[in-house]
Amino acid sequence: MDLSTVLTTPKESSKISSPAMIQKPILKWQYEVLVKELLLLQGHSSDPSCPCQSEGEACIRKHLLTIEALAEETVAIEPDEDKKYFLNILTNEAKEHRKLEEQKLCGKEVESEDLAEWARDKRKQIEEYSLACSLMETEKEGIIYCCQSRTKPSGEVLLRCTENGQSIEGLYPSEKEAKEEAVSWCSGAKE
Repeated sequence: MDLSTVLTTPKESSKISSPAMIQKPILKWQYEVLVKELLLLQGHSSDPSCPCQSEGEACIRKHLLTIEALAEETVAIEPDEDKKYFLNILTNEAKEHRKLEEQKLCGKEVESEDLAEWARDKRKQIEEYSLACSLMETEKEGIIYCCQSRTKPSGEVLLRCTENGQSIEGLYPSEKEAKEEAVSWCSGAKE
Protein backbone atom coordinates (compact mmCIF):
# COMPACT_ATOMS: atom_id res chain seq x y z
CA MET A 1 0.00 0.00 0.00
CA ASP A 2 1.38 3.41 -0.92
CA LEU A 3 1.76 5.60 2.17
CA SER A 4 -0.01 8.50 0.51
CA THR A 5 -3.20 6.54 -0.23
CA VAL A 6 -4.64 6.43 3.29
CA LEU A 7 -5.60 9.64 5.06
CA THR A 8 -7.57 9.61 8.31
CA THR A 9 -8.05 11.81 11.32
CA PRO A 10 -7.79 10.28 14.81
CA LYS A 11 -11.53 10.71 15.48
CA GLU A 12 -12.37 8.46 12.48
CA SER A 13 -10.51 5.54 14.07
CA SER A 14 -12.54 2.61 15.44
CA LYS A 15 -10.23 2.34 18.46
CA ILE A 16 -9.92 4.73 21.39
CA SER A 17 -7.78 6.96 19.14
CA SER A 18 -4.89 6.64 16.78
CA PRO A 19 -1.65 5.25 18.28
CA ALA A 20 0.22 7.30 15.71
CA MET A 21 -0.48 10.43 17.74
CA ILE A 22 2.65 11.89 19.30
CA GLN A 23 2.85 10.29 22.73
CA LYS A 24 4.98 11.54 25.59
CA PRO A 25 7.36 8.94 27.07
CA ILE A 26 5.55 9.18 30.42
CA LEU A 27 2.26 8.14 28.78
CA LYS A 28 3.89 5.16 27.05
CA TRP A 29 5.34 4.16 30.44
CA GLN A 30 1.97 4.57 32.21
CA TYR A 31 0.21 2.37 29.64
CA GLU A 32 3.01 -0.20 29.77
CA VAL A 33 2.71 -0.50 33.57
CA LEU A 34 -1.09 -0.64 33.33
CA VAL A 35 -0.85 -3.49 30.82
CA LYS A 36 1.61 -5.33 33.09
CA GLU A 37 -0.72 -5.04 36.09
CA LEU A 38 -3.69 -6.19 34.02
CA LEU A 39 -1.66 -9.19 32.82
CA LEU A 40 -0.67 -10.09 36.38
CA LEU A 41 -4.26 -9.77 37.56
CA GLN A 42 -5.44 -11.89 34.64
CA GLY A 43 -2.89 -14.60 35.42
CA HIS A 44 -3.34 -14.65 39.17
CA SER A 45 -7.14 -14.62 39.08
CA SER A 46 -7.34 -17.42 36.49
CA ASP A 47 -4.83 -19.78 38.12
CA PRO A 48 -6.42 -21.83 40.91
CA SER A 49 -2.96 -22.94 42.09
CA CYS A 50 -1.81 -19.35 42.70
CA PRO A 51 -1.35 -18.86 46.48
CA CYS A 52 -2.64 -15.29 46.22
CA GLN A 53 -4.00 -15.13 49.76
CA SER A 54 -1.03 -16.80 51.48
CA GLU A 55 1.28 -15.01 53.91
CA GLY A 56 -0.75 -11.79 53.84
CA GLU A 57 -0.09 -11.12 50.15
CA ALA A 58 -3.65 -10.48 48.92
CA CYS A 59 -2.19 -10.00 45.43
CA ILE A 60 -5.56 -9.72 43.65
CA ARG A 61 -6.40 -6.71 45.83
CA LYS A 62 -2.87 -5.32 45.32
CA HIS A 63 -3.16 -5.53 41.51
CA LEU A 64 -6.63 -3.96 41.52
CA LEU A 65 -5.39 -1.12 43.75
CA THR A 66 -2.40 -0.54 41.45
CA ILE A 67 -4.61 -0.55 38.33
CA GLU A 68 -6.96 1.91 40.00
CA ALA A 69 -4.09 4.23 41.00
CA LEU A 70 -2.31 4.08 37.62
CA ALA A 71 -5.49 4.70 35.63
CA GLU A 72 -6.42 7.61 37.90
CA GLU A 73 -2.92 9.09 37.61
CA THR A 74 -2.87 8.69 33.82
CA VAL A 75 -6.11 10.65 33.41
CA ALA A 76 -4.33 13.78 34.64
CA ILE A 77 -1.63 13.62 31.96
CA GLU A 78 -3.58 12.12 29.03
CA PRO A 79 -4.57 14.80 26.48
CA ASP A 80 -6.92 12.54 24.47
CA GLU A 81 -10.54 12.83 25.70
CA ASP A 82 -11.53 9.34 24.50
CA LYS A 83 -8.64 7.79 26.42
CA LYS A 84 -9.50 9.87 29.50
CA TYR A 85 -13.05 8.55 29.35
CA PHE A 86 -11.79 4.96 29.15
CA LEU A 87 -9.31 5.53 31.99
CA ASN A 88 -12.05 6.95 34.22
CA ILE A 89 -14.15 3.85 33.59
CA LEU A 90 -11.13 1.65 34.30
CA THR A 91 -10.47 3.53 37.56
CA ASN A 92 -14.05 3.14 38.77
CA GLU A 93 -14.37 -0.51 37.77
CA ALA A 94 -11.02 -1.40 39.40
CA LYS A 95 -12.19 0.35 42.57
CA GLU A 96 -15.46 -1.62 42.61
CA HIS A 97 -13.64 -4.92 42.03
CA ARG A 98 -11.16 -4.01 44.78
CA LYS A 99 -13.97 -3.34 47.26
CA LEU A 100 -15.50 -6.73 46.47
CA GLU A 101 -12.11 -8.41 46.89
CA GLU A 102 -11.69 -6.69 50.27
CA GLN A 103 -15.06 -8.07 51.36
CA LYS A 104 -13.89 -11.58 50.35
CA LEU A 105 -10.67 -11.09 52.31
CA CYS A 106 -12.79 -10.17 55.35
CA GLY A 107 -14.65 -13.47 55.04
CA LYS A 108 -17.85 -12.31 53.34
CA GLU A 109 -19.46 -14.29 50.53
CA VAL A 110 -19.81 -12.00 47.54
CA GLU A 111 -20.50 -12.57 43.87
CA SER A 112 -18.11 -10.91 41.48
CA GLU A 113 -17.34 -10.70 37.79
CA ASP A 114 -14.69 -12.98 36.27
CA LEU A 115 -11.59 -10.85 36.93
CA ALA A 116 -9.44 -12.70 34.37
CA GLU A 117 -11.95 -11.89 31.63
CA TRP A 118 -12.36 -8.31 32.84
CA ALA A 119 -8.57 -7.75 32.95
CA ARG A 120 -8.11 -9.28 29.49
CA ASP A 121 -10.86 -7.09 28.00
CA LYS A 122 -9.41 -3.90 29.48
CA ARG A 123 -5.84 -4.83 28.54
CA LYS A 124 -6.80 -5.46 24.91
CA GLN A 125 -8.28 -1.96 24.68
CA ILE A 126 -5.06 -0.19 25.70
CA GLU A 127 -2.29 -2.62 24.80
CA GLU A 128 -1.24 -0.89 21.58
CA TYR A 129 -0.44 2.30 23.52
CA SER A 130 2.34 0.50 25.36
CA LEU A 131 3.99 -0.98 22.26
CA ALA A 132 7.64 -0.23 21.69
CA CYS A 133 7.67 1.67 18.42
CA SER A 134 10.45 3.66 16.88
CA LEU A 135 9.56 7.32 16.85
CA MET A 136 10.84 10.09 14.65
CA GLU A 137 9.78 13.69 14.98
CA THR A 138 10.84 16.64 12.89
CA GLU A 139 9.60 20.17 12.79
CA LYS A 140 9.22 22.01 9.50
CA GLU A 141 7.77 25.49 9.49
CA GLY A 142 6.18 24.97 12.91
CA ILE A 143 4.43 21.71 11.93
CA ILE A 144 5.32 18.60 13.91
CA TYR A 145 5.57 15.36 11.95
CA CYS A 146 5.69 12.08 13.82
CA CYS A 147 6.31 8.62 12.36
CA GLN A 148 6.05 5.32 14.24
CA SER A 149 6.95 1.93 12.87
CA ARG A 150 6.34 -1.60 14.06
CA THR A 151 7.83 -4.71 12.50
CA LYS A 152 5.32 -7.52 12.06
CA PRO A 153 6.30 -11.20 12.55
CA SER A 154 6.35 -11.53 8.75
CA GLY A 155 9.14 -8.92 8.58
CA GLU A 156 6.88 -6.31 7.00
CA VAL A 157 6.92 -2.89 8.61
CA LEU A 158 3.77 -0.95 9.44
CA LEU A 159 4.51 2.77 9.24
CA ARG A 160 2.20 5.49 10.58
CA CYS A 161 2.97 9.18 10.20
CA THR A 162 1.05 12.04 11.77
CA GLU A 163 0.85 15.68 10.78
CA ASN A 164 -1.22 18.06 12.93
CA GLY A 165 -3.70 15.39 13.99
CA GLN A 166 -4.06 13.66 10.61
CA SER A 167 -2.32 10.36 10.01
CA ILE A 168 -1.38 8.22 7.06
CA GLU A 169 -0.10 4.68 7.12
CA GLY A 170 1.42 2.03 4.91
CA LEU A 171 2.90 -1.46 4.97
CA TYR A 172 6.46 -1.84 3.65
CA PRO A 173 8.48 -4.97 2.90
CA SER A 174 11.49 -3.85 4.94
CA GLU A 175 12.53 -1.46 7.69
CA LYS A 176 14.88 0.30 5.27
CA GLU A 177 12.04 1.13 2.85
CA ALA A 178 9.78 2.28 5.71
CA LYS A 179 12.50 4.59 7.06
CA GLU A 180 13.14 6.02 3.60
CA GLU A 181 9.42 6.75 3.24
CA ALA A 182 9.28 8.34 6.72
CA VAL A 183 12.28 10.58 6.00
CA SER A 184 10.79 11.52 2.63
CA TRP A 185 7.40 12.30 4.15
CA CYS A 186 8.81 14.24 7.09
CA SER A 187 11.06 16.29 4.82
CA GLY A 188 8.02 17.47 2.89
CA ALA A 189 8.42 15.41 -0.26
CA LYS A 190 4.93 13.88 0.25
CA GLU A 191 3.02 17.17 0.49
